[in-house]
Amino acid sequence: MSAQQSQQSSLGISTAIAKHKLLELIDTDRALIVVPFHFDWRAASLRVLLGASSTVALLLIVNGAYILAKGHPQQSRGITSVVEASLILLSMLSAAWVLTRESRLEAYELDKRLRAVAGEIREWTGTYADLRTPQLPTVTTYMTLRDGAWRDVPTLLLVKDDVIALGYGETAPCEVGLRTGELAGLVLTRGQTLAPELMRSRLCLECRLWDPLSAGHQAMAGRVLFLVLDTPLRNHLEQIARHHQRTDKSVLQNQICVVVRLCLLRILPIVAAIA
Repeated sequence: MSAQQSQQSSLGISTAIAKHKLLELIDTDRALIVVPFHFDWRAASLRVLLGASSTVALLLIVNGAYILAKGHPQQSRGITSVVEASLILLSMLSAAWVLTRESRLEAYELDKRLRAVAGEIREWTGTYADLRTPQLPTVTTYMTLRDGAWRDVPTLLLVKDDVIALGYGETAPCEVGLRTGELAGLVLTRGQTLAPELMRSRLCLECRLWDPLSAGHQAMAGRVLFLVLDTPLRNHLEQIARHHQRTDKSVLQNQICVVVRLCLLRILPIVAAIA
């Protein structure tokens, strides 16, 4: 009986170790999430629009300065040219400021949310809610051995070296390996379903490592013990980083693209034709 208790106590990790691993992962990977600038200033259409607008503003300034310097009787035209040039430059600076601020606010909001998650984990006292009675459809939990007891642990709170008990038909939360050692050969990837045929080829292995009854966990009879080989939160943070590296445009950016196309295809040709 003492040997069985010793083997049982050697399985799983403590809540304190899990908290440390989660906080270390958040602090490390949070700095790797970079929110790029929302608008691609290297786009050919945008460079044409900026170049045309800058040229028009420069010509208006030169024209206004010439009229004012010559003392032309109709100096109001010179003032009007300078004012129009100032409005063009002001609109360009305003658009650049709005886009820059939008990118900075998104990065700040993302960092603030990750800090809030880290704060919640730091304040976590190690209590686990019973989420399986009733089962919540919005929360995926796994029977996990923590502090020597089986707990309902959400996917994103699992860490490497956790021991989970999977039933047939359940999917793996991340990469998990059969508890027969690192070279066991049976590894389930994230989302892979545990099927009975996968275990039939493993019956020749020592059942005490993957069978809950042999490991002293009668409550988990009929399940299979797996060792968590990766932390699901890492994959979640990587997905966030990839999402923010995409070139999806916000509503403001789409409207600016519409204005750019309108100016290039409609307004500038009409102005050039009139001139």
